[in-house]
Amino acid sequence: MKNFFAIMAAALLVVACGGTKTVEDQLLVHIAKIEKAVTANDFEQTRAAVMAYDEWAESLNASQEEELAVALIKHDAYIMKVLSSWDEMQVEREGCYEEEAVAMVYSNSYDGYLNVRAQPSSKSQVVGTLHNGPDGAELLGVEGKWTKVRVNGTEGYVWSANIQSTPTEPVHINASAVVGDWVWSNGARINEYYIKDNGKFEYMTSGDEGNGTWYLSGSNLILKHAGGRIVTCNVYGKTIVIEGLEYERM
Repeated sequence: MKNFFAIMAAALLVVACGGTKTVEDQLLVHIAKIEKAVTANDFEQTRAAVMAYDEWAESLNASQEEELAVALIKHDAYIMKVLSSWDEMQVEREGCYEEEAVAMVYSNSYDGYLNVRAQPSSKSQVVGTLHNGPDGAELLGVEGKWTKVRVNGTEGYVWSANIQSTPTEPVHINASAVVGDWVWSNGARINEYYIKDNGKFEYMTSGDEGNGTWYLSGSNLILKHAGGRIVTCNVYGKTIVIEGLEYERM
């Protein structure tokens, strides 16, 4: 096994020198503390380290949770080995064994779902669908930029950049309901939003113009402007209400 105590020491050194630890650094520090306590066969210390990890993970914001999901996949083998040792310690201490939790991943695709493909390639056959929402997929492994999953008994691959380790909001509308050119006009001026089918958009309003990315959440269209401003838009059939104005498809 690689010496992750050295990784922990390096991460702590970064902080001591005034640097900022990444989510991945913090994850490795927590897991290394658990590993150290397990190696010392210290049950109470191990339990405290596990609880500290859980509290830290629950304190992360949405962006940090996405970083954590990537780090968990990256270091899956090491983490599973450490946590398996903790499970064995509990069995020995308590004489019981809780069923091992299945690692799950969830789609956070901008258009509401991910294709599950037979092989790790965008040209491979689609064998299933992983929808955004609380019903995720069982994590089986990672192959490059693809993640192997099991959905409703079917094994396949999804694009790793569009998954996370925590449940997402389900999507109740189709992307086709929002993709297109949308215009608002009061006769004197015209505002226009062009919602592209690749998760991006462009706009021109009152002489201002820009771009950003979009995603669906529930029955709403969420626009994330390049500058970071996020706007929730209501979709009503052939009308989208953006910041109080009703836009119609051209």
